[in-house]
Amino acid sequence: MRADNWCDCPRCIRLYEESVNVDMEALDKAYGKVGADEFIEMKEALDRKCCKGYPRDTRREDYEFWIDDTGVFTVSYKTSCSACGFKYEYNESDQAL
Repeated sequence: MRADNWCDCPRCIRLYEESVNVDMEALDKAYGKVGADEFIEMKEALDRKCCKGYPRDTRREDYEFWIDDTGVFTVSYKTSCSACGFKYEYNESDQAL
């Protein structure tokens, strides 16, 4: 089955940003308190994480909009992320005619 859209996941972005912030705080706290080699290793690990970034195009979106023979308008939307497991579904119908 073909997805209607593939895009970045807001949960993956948030988790990535939180992880980078934790590592940055740890690096700041380590400054002057750990050896130079350990500090450089921590900094390089943070740099690699920042260069890699968050997972891209892991959230699949499937959606439909239609009006049936009786005049009922229906919206169906589903999304899920293969990286973090985020899922959301929305379905709504309304008598349009």
